[in-house]
Amino acid sequence: MTTSNHTAEWERAHLRVVQLRHFYVHALAFTVGNIVAFLVNWLTRANGGNWWFQWGLLVWGSALAVHGLTLAGRGAFLGPAWEERKITKYLGEDIHQGPGS
Repeated sequence: MTTSNHTAEWERAHLRVVQLRHFYVHALAFTVGNIVAFLVNWLTRANGGNWWFQWGLLVWGSALAVHGLTLAGRGAFLGPAWEERKITKYLGEDIHQGPGS
């Protein structure tokens, strides 16, 4: 294995670990935030008032699910392969347009 291959593999592994850490932080914030929202709703709900915390739970839970799915799918949608295709496309457009266009 060459040094550049080793470095590229390390960079990919490092990126994956950073993405996983971000997901864990997101999951922790989701859990703590929704517990706080539940407690506030429960404590301020007088005489059969409305429950509202579930709407934040639903929206934030959906966002967390999408975050998890993109991590599980290794970013298949809008991931590194997509980025490479777009970079290649834009570089190709720049070459065809010429300098100063």
